[in-house]
Amino acid sequence: MNFFDYFNFLNYNIVRRKLFRREVETAYYSNRKFNLPKLSLISVNDFRRDYPFKFYTEEDRNDFLKAFLKTADENKIILQAEKILQNKYNILGSGEICFGDKINWNYDYNGKYEWTQNFPWQVNFFDFPKGVDIKYTWELARFHQGITLGKAYLITGNEIYANKFLDIFTSFITSNSYCKGVNWVNSSEVSIRLLNVIFSFAFFIPSAKIDENIINSFIDFVLYHSAFIENNLEYTKKRGDEYLANLAALAAAGIVLKDSFYGKKLLNFARTGLEQEIRSEIHSDGVSYEQSVPFHSVILEIFYLGKIILKKAEIEVSEIFKEKLYKMFEVQSAYLRNDFSIPAIGDMISSRIINFNFEEDGNNFSYPMPVGAFLFKEGKFKKYSPAGTDELLYLFGSKAIEEYLSIKSAEESEISEGFEKGGHYIFKNKDIHLFIEAGEIGRQGVGAHGHNDIFSFDLFYKGKNIISDPGTYSYYADPELRNKLRSVKYHNTICIDNEFLSEFDGPFKIKEDLTRPKILDWVTNETEDILSAQHYAYTRFVDPVIVKRTFHFIKEKNIIKIKDEFLGGKEHKAFFNIYFHPDVTINKISENRFSVVNGEIEIALNFFSLSDYFVINLQDAEFSNKYGNLTTTKKLNIVIKEKFPAFILTEIFLNN
Repeated sequence: MNFFDYFNFLNYNIVRRKLFRREVETAYYSNRKFNLPKLSLISVNDFRRDYPFKFYTEEDRNDFLKAFLKTADENKIILQAEKILQNKYNILGSGEICFGDKINWNYDYNGKYEWTQNFPWQVNFFDFPKGVDIKYTWELARFHQGITLGKAYLITGNEIYANKFLDIFTSFITSNSYCKGVNWVNSSEVSIRLLNVIFSFAFFIPSAKIDENIINSFIDFVLYHSAFIENNLEYTKKRGDEYLANLAALAAAGIVLKDSFYGKKLLNFARTGLEQEIRSEIHSDGVSYEQSVPFHSVILEIFYLGKIILKKAEIEVSEIFKEKLYKMFEVQSAYLRNDFSIPAIGDMISSRIINFNFEEDGNNFSYPMPVGAFLFKEGKFKKYSPAGTDELLYLFGSKAIEEYLSIKSAEESEISEGFEKGGHYIFKNKDIHLFIEAGEIGRQGVGAHGHNDIFSFDLFYKGKNIISDPGTYSYYADPELRNKLRSVKYHNTICIDNEFLSEFDGPFKIKEDLTRPKILDWVTNETEDILSAQHYAYTRFVDPVIVKRTFHFIKEKNIIKIKDEFLGGKEHKAFFNIYFHPDVTINKISENRFSVVNGEIEIALNFFSLSDYFVINLQDAEFSNKYGNLTTTKKLNIVIKEKFPAFILTEIFLNN
């Protein structure tokens, strides 16, 4: 950590937090209001006229509604909004739960557990029973429901939706004393809540319910949240999506408070921070150093929101920022398969930052691409949504769809891609999407949202999931399973002597990353793709072992060969697992050959080794297709015991 980072770490994580907590406690115990920055009074008319996140002016309101009704699914929006009116929610795949007449914001309705109303720095809010997940409660408090209610209000003009939003908004304020309870534990969650409330309010600007009292409550909400975030920044040695959410929220708050000194200070801090982080967190090829494919979507969303928010204050980001943001869209496009899903390599996200578009199953990760097409006037990003999405209207105004449609479409070639700085490689053609993880574990040795999955791979073939990563399940509901699912044994990669790649330090960090992956060969052309790499995690052994894995896609024959080589001098046990998607059926043809079927798609796997001890077992395994969901699947466990050097050859025969 350099001096600048160390100084900021002390300032944000120790000094400011300590002073802030003392001030909060003093205000609470002396029964007085927490000291907020002083602002000029805002009239209702001025608020309606000048609110910076308005989607349209009175002059172009009809154009906005016309464009909105062309892109939005009215029936689905109204159905979702009606459930919110009844306090019925489906959170993280929980199934529909009725919350009753009044929401308990400190209760996990899925795990049936209630948190105390204490200051988070006085009580361990993560000391809860197995099966309870704090994210279920946080997810509700992200205020995604405000966007849904706002859309329903936009479609119908019915004040019942404005009433419900204001009821939820008021309920949260009265039920969550400042800095007390589960919803003040995590500043990135506070940041996401603030962003959603700021954008939600834009829908209800025309409502007669937005009076002076509501406006004052809203401004207080922004001030309280901003003060919390800036005094509880998630500023760590290697920062990630949490700190980025802090910066985006402070930028949005700065826009709302733009006429004040405090607002200008927030804007300047957010601008500087976003510029710094895109340089340090994003490789030159556009891959995030988090090393999680799903989290790339979140980080991309935060950076493009940051750019758009700053633009509202007439602040332009640098050319470096724009170049890296464009590269991030290119990486996202490479991750996407033809059903708009992505490989579940690394931690899975629970939801978007702001759910602007209606997502039915949460597995459509194409949502950033229309924004990328609009920002960069890039036709090759349009294929994911030729007609555009209503998100474009919220972010860019009533003419956005018209401008989007004027962008000339361009075909993106189906060629294999290698992102060498980030260590992500994709073998692909019109039928195949083979993702290979060959980067470090994550955040340059911290761990974070990356898993112990060096050289793991994911095969999507002819629109079907075949070989898949077993996923994440949850961060908190089952700590033991959490660490299992991020361990080397739960990925499609090699383990030596049952030892971890990197030892864990809690549910998100690792103690040290010794893998130092090295790319030995990367070739892609019309006839073949070859990726050869090795890592050094096991050189810590008394008898050091180097693990080398080579992928070879022979295009004419439609065969993928994977050769695992183990370089050492003594006897070791080496094994790797191949996890299959739950839709797959595996049939044993012979001791070393298996048929793998998903619907009408069938492939064959063949294994070979010269080792005298060479065993292949078909076993049951856990599988999580998205956050909060857990089911079972099948895996092949391939084992050798041999004096090294040794090898295992895997052949995947794809039908034509």
